[in-house]
Amino acid sequence: MESLSILSQLRPELEEINDLFFTVLEKRQKLIAQIQECKQAEGRDIWDPKRELILFKKYCATYPHNSLTKDLIFSLVIEVQARQQGNYPTWSTGEHLLSINPGIEYLLNPILLQLRDQDLFGKLELKSEYKAKLKDLKFEK
Repeated sequence: MESLSILSQLRPELEEINDLFFTVLEKRQKLIAQIQECKQAEGRDIWDPKRELILFKKYCATYPHNSLTKDLIFSLVIEVQARQQGNYPTWSTGEHLLSINPGIEYLLNPILLQLRDQDLFGKLELKSEYKAKLKDLKFEK
């Protein structure tokens, strides 16, 4: 019976965190919409590899021990929210790859993957258009 009591205490806290999570996601989406409006007004592309490199360098430095699963969650949040604003790559479908193999690394944003694990990044067969966009990025942490 004691475990039921603990569960009844923990579940409301989890529900509160879930509510907070979705509130933060909504706030993030509104900020992204504003950023994309500014980019469009300046004639800039929605996907900016140089900006993502800065973002992911900070992310990797702040969370150096995150698993690829957590990286995928972060990558998906960015992908889904950016795609709502326009033309942003769908990393999770492998659109950037010549061939797709099983493994979480094929679903991740390749900029984040290269920062996190260069060996796994090296196994990706990127399409030439993505190779060209990523070739000039400086990946040192």
